[in-house]
Amino acid sequence: MFEHARLRLTAWYLLIITFISLVFSVFIYRLFSREVDRFGRMQRYRLERLFQNLPPTPFDENTLFFLTPADNDLVREIKNRFILVLGGVNLGIIVTSGFLSYFLAGRTLDPIKKNLDQQNRFIGDASHELRTPITSLKSGFEISLRDPHLSLPEAKKVFRDSLTDINRLENLTTSLLHLNKSVSSDSSVKFSKISVSSVISAAALRLRHPAAVKEIAIRRHLSSGLFIYGHREKLTELFTILLDNAIKYSPPKTTIDITSNLHHQSVVITVADQGSGIDPKDLPHIFDRFYRSDPSRSQHSVPGFGLGLAIAKDIIELHHGRIDATSHLGQGSCFTINLPAFS
Repeated sequence: MFEHARLRLTAWYLLIITFISLVFSVFIYRLFSREVDRFGRMQRYRLERLFQNLPPTPFDENTLFFLTPADNDLVREIKNRFILVLGGVNLGIIVTSGFLSYFLAGRTLDPIKKNLDQQNRFIGDASHELRTPITSLKSGFEISLRDPHLSLPEAKKVFRDSLTDINRLENLTTSLLHLNKSVSSDSSVKFSKISVSSVISAAALRLRHPAAVKEIAIRRHLSSGLFIYGHREKLTELFTILLDNAIKYSPPKTTIDITSNLHHQSVVITVADQGSGIDPKDLPHIFDRFYRSDPSRSQHSVPGFGLGLAIAKDIIELHHGRIDATSHLGQGSCFTINLPAFS
């Protein structure tokens, strides 16, 4: 499909370039032809004046040769040769433009192809994540309905298991909605001056309960007076995602350190944990949607859909920032966020 679209776009590019080249060539030819005719007229006029000023003496053949007016055949030959030159130039332009148009068409369609591939991959991954709990719900209900001797405790167990799958579906749809909203750039997203410490504190407050359950201390080392221009709720969601991941992948009775500093007109924020770390093979892909590390390489099996860091990255890009991650297995991970400082 894209190859066909690329060829069509190449044809349109080539048609436009050919039209412009031909129009320009016609203009150049007419201008050149006018100058050649003008030169011929001036030459004839100069020879006529020269002939009038000569003394009345007999002329030999050589003198008559020099006094002959400009040859119309010569002018016509010059024009024809110029037409051939223009034709060769146009042919070269068309051939070169064909290769360049094909290349530019590919470059033009490449972002569209990448977005479409990403969208198809996203739809496939989302469908896969949705199919698992739906299949589990369907199987559980079908087996229960076929059992004529289903007791009340067994029915309650089916309901409990179904509620777990329903919660999983709810979490997935909520994550998908957040992912969609995180890249929204319409007029509903209002930016304002935001205190860095306020959004980090709000995120830490949201996660005080899961942190307390695992006896994890969230230590904040925040420089005062740091502000960024952004959306408060989205930035709070960003740090909630990062802290939530740090808590999930950290063993009990460890610490999570959050620091913020000003560096070259950028606010640099780090979130460092003492968790299990990220395998070097997984590190380049952790911000991809639905990406989950291989459980066999991880010390902890953490429920989720692999959407949190993708949402975080989209929020940071919405604020014209950057996020990087470093990690060492068994020692922890560190996420570094760079956001433009509000001046």
